[in-house]
Amino acid sequence: MGKNMKYSLGNKISNAVFFLVLSLAVVTVFSLLSVKDAFAATLSISPASLTVVNGQTFTVDIVLNTESVPIDGVDILSLHYNPTILQIQDSVSSVSGVQITPGTLLALNLVNSINAVSGTVQFSQVAQGGNAFNGSGKLASITFKAVTAGTSQVTIDFTPGSVTDSNVGGGGLEKLTSVTNASFSVLAPPPPSTKFLIGDTVQTTSNLNVRATASTSGTLVGTQPTGIQGTVIAGPTYADLFHWWQINYNSGPDGWSAEDFLIKVTTPTPTPTADEAAPVISNVKVINITSGAATVTWATNEPATSQVEYGTTTSYSSTTQLDSTLKTSHSQTIKRLKYSTLEHFRVISKDTMANESSSTDMTFTTTNKGSKPPKPQGITVTTGSVNLAWTEPTEYYAGIVILRSTTDFIKAYDANYRIANLATGVTTYHDEAVTASTKYYYSLLSYDDEGVYSDPSTISFTTPASTSGSGGGGGGGSSSTSPTPTPTPTTSPTPPSSSGGGSSSPSPSPTPSPSPSPSGELKPVIVRPLSVGTTGDDVKTLQNLLVEKGYLTSTNTTGYFGMITQAAVRKYQCDQGIVCSGSETTTGYGTVGNKTKASLNISISASAPITPTPSPSPVTPPSSTTVINRNLYLGLRGDDVKVLQEYLIARGYLAAGNNTGYFGNLTIEAVRKFQIANNISATGYFGTLSRAAFK
Repeated sequence: MGKNMKYSLGNKISNAVFFLVLSLAVVTVFSLLSVKDAFAATLSISPASLTVVNGQTFTVDIVLNTESVPIDGVDILSLHYNPTILQIQDSVSSVSGVQITPGTLLALNLVNSINAVSGTVQFSQVAQGGNAFNGSGKLASITFKAVTAGTSQVTIDFTPGSVTDSNVGGGGLEKLTSVTNASFSVLAPPPPSTKFLIGDTVQTTSNLNVRATASTSGTLVGTQPTGIQGTVIAGPTYADLFHWWQINYNSGPDGWSAEDFLIKVTTPTPTPTADEAAPVISNVKVINITSGAATVTWATNEPATSQVEYGTTTSYSSTTQLDSTLKTSHSQTIKRLKYSTLEHFRVISKDTMANESSSTDMTFTTTNKGSKPPKPQGITVTTGSVNLAWTEPTEYYAGIVILRSTTDFIKAYDANYRIANLATGVTTYHDEAVTASTKYYYSLLSYDDEGVYSDPSTISFTTPASTSGSGGGGGGGSSSTSPTPTPTPTTSPTPPSSSGGGSSSPSPSPTPSPSPSPSGELKPVIVRPLSVGTTGDDVKTLQNLLVEKGYLTSTNTTGYFGMITQAAVRKYQCDQGIVCSGSETTTGYGTVGNKTKASLNISISASAPITPTPSPSPVTPPSSTTVINRNLYLGLRGDDVKVLQEYLIARGYLAAGNNTGYFGNLTIEAVRKFQIANNISATGYFGTLSRAAFK
């Protein structure tokens, strides 16, 4: 047969006898071809070149041009492509297998087969009933999908004069004189674009097509003119060498647009103008009122700070801690108020430009106190030797005592077990006087100005097998400390007074009998470590010795180791070259440890019998002309605080120049001295009993 025209009818015309006869007739005609016709038909692949991205699909056409000569049939034997770079997508779903898309130039499709392994396409199409085709058009279309980066040649087998490859026949003559092949490049896709983010505002830079899908072949839904803005709602997607974003335009059609023709619109930050208006305060409320605390809430019309001034008068002697966080809803809790007391307050807020406003004066009354003050909360304990920490009660209290036992928790206040008496605001305590491998039971109780104690908060701790202490007041190096065990009470402790102003001094713990001196006269000897909070005859012995040496006044021989005694011990330690700096826990400064005990005991042995120093006739300063009608404590301000300070200065409890009208730490220490001198529990809180002693 001429050029081996192999029209395979396949399944599509298996029952069409007429088509079979026609096919045989065409083959018979082409078998007579012996020379090329003068007219030149062509086959070409369009486009001849294209660059796509891996994963992209694209369609090419096989174009027939008869050069104005009628033709009867076409054979593509065969078309080749690289199957590792390109895959043909099925275009005829009604027929099994992968097919390309036939054109309509000729009536009958005889062959349409693809070998996806070898990358080969065979296709034949003939005229029907002698209706020859004359002209140019699409013989068939092929849809490829790029699967790997690289370059694939797409070629049609054709050799002039050959009878075994592609041909175009007409009138029994060969009409095909040339073919145009193609080359397609597949690129790896670039990384996703970061030009925009979802929610960005964008603007067109030229007239821009908007498509239904992210592709240049996507359905065109419209065109946006230059300068139109919109919001990015999806993307990016890469296709056809463009990054695409889905845009919700402010007007006109919405859809996918190529980012090359879009820019991000940045709204300029407005230049701030000077804010001269103070915040407007509204909706001030007092909630959660208890016997010792209340919460104040309010709102502002702009972000501002939060603080409350409060007190028993409109002088507002105290303030809450400043909350510098700028907000419009505010809340501040006032703590440790006096029960059954009318409290004045006002709220203060300041905006970012330091414009400040405050509310008018408002009041609330705390509720009646409970039967007991609130107990300390959240006690924790760590080694070294024993470190206690707790959360300060939010309700009113005058101080905290720590009780210690080696047998069980102490359920109620007992002075025989007290190791510390602490002022308000103190939330830690370091207990050095412990023995290795011993379990200690700690009870913490708060008390009020009437000497009523709370229920205990308890915690236990077993010291490590080897414990090393700092030697208390010894200063310098460390030495092993064997403290006196917690005593077992032999008598019932004297309960605290409930008449107000603070508890009475606790009964001192019995002190071991001193050893006789070489002269046969009994001399007091300090045996155990002494520190703030310790009570007993040995404390009184220490105080008498300090009086004798000029470090302490005779009115302070109370048997209670308070802040005044600690100050005297520190002066003695410094003068004796024992220690002159540091703290109780780091260097033993202010505690009577091994070195300090040794120095004091030597002084005792070398001295004459210690006789209590008679109290000198006090110099009576002028009495106060102002009555103090309220309880005074840390943080308060007022004329009554100044009156108290002047009273304390006149009696030597407070240094001159400290009559500031503010009740601070110096005033606390002075009040404690005053309380010790008047046999009142040294809490630093100027309560009912202290006011009664104020003359």
